[in-house]
Amino acid sequence: MTTRLEHLARLKGIALEYTDVWQQVHRVEPQVLVDLLGAMHVAAQDEAAIEASIAAHEAAAWQRVLPAAWVPGRAREAIPLRLPEGLQAASLICRLADDSGSCRETAIRVAELAPIGRGSVGGAQFIACELPLPAQLAEGYHRLSVSNGDAVLGECLLVVAPPACYVPPALADDGRVWGASAQLYAVRSERNWGIGDFTDLTALVELWGLNGASVVGVNPLHAMFPHNPAHASPYSPSSRLFLNTLYLDIEAIEDYGESEAARSLVRSAPFQARLKRLRGTEMVDYAGVAEAKRQVLEMLFGHFRGRHLAANSARAQAFSAFRAAQGEALRRHALFEALQEHFFREDSAIWGWPLWPAEYRQP
Repeated sequence: MTTRLEHLARLKGIALEYTDVWQQVHRVEPQVLVDLLGAMHVAAQDEAAIEASIAAHEAAAWQRVLPAAWVPGRAREAIPLRLPEGLQAASLICRLADDSGSCRETAIRVAELAPIGRGSVGGAQFIACELPLPAQLAEGYHRLSVSNGDAVLGECLLVVAPPACYVPPALADDGRVWGASAQLYAVRSERNWGIGDFTDLTALVELWGLNGASVVGVNPLHAMFPHNPAHASPYSPSSRLFLNTLYLDIEAIEDYGESEAARSLVRSAPFQARLKRLRGTEMVDYAGVAEAKRQVLEMLFGHFRGRHLAANSARAQAFSAFRAAQGEALRRHALFEALQEHFFREDSAIWGWPLWPAEYRQP
């Protein structure tokens, strides 16, 4: 039973052993394999269940034309293609689309592919052969599909990765560096608005750099949820493509220096009392910080529109170039946040796009 249990575990992608930090190899106990398989909804409580699960896995594999995903490598220039025996003499169309949207199609004859096996499921016969992949595939994600006329027989996600992660020169050849880490939101300073900001981060980098550090590690700085600042976990952002606007140092923005109205508001006694309270809280008051920063940011953007966008100044051109460089991803991100704010204002139970009206749920 143990051997067949281990075989089933391997089929389901479960490792049978691991090496700890002291280089000691540990075999996974059979009951642990049973529990892990059970968590995957794979029965393995006795010999009969194990055999039934193995048979079901093998039957499903033969009936899947292409793997769900495939990572090409040095020894994986071809991908397994499984077909009903009746298609052995067929001509098929392979379509390969990359993540930029471009695609290419190739006609193949099944009989000309290298055979790698045969199988049967419930009396039906299947063949397996190798489907060659193009010699040069750009790094990224590709969608491979095989069709017979108008019907798509199978699809596979091809993940083309570099052979190794990027290694900075300082770490090459067993190089070592040291540094400090900080949760930026928790950094306190006399000048910030109750949350650490990019000016504080600059100060940290300069301080630790003077002490010989090579790195300052920070929490993720991704864009969060403007409609709900209290949803503040940096590990569950709205977008990992853009930055959190709460980390902006408002007083370092050029428009702040140009806008007397904004500076007058911030200098006012009520606003200064507000900032003092935000700086003095034991925990970060995300809602309070967001409200204060957004009020001034909206004033600054109004100033920017009137003074720069209307005149197409150099800064307006830089802004337009940034928007163009960030492309559709930035437009969709901004549109998403605007829609969420709109619907949330109408109904505070609308926490995200799944609760939007149906016509708004597709980008």
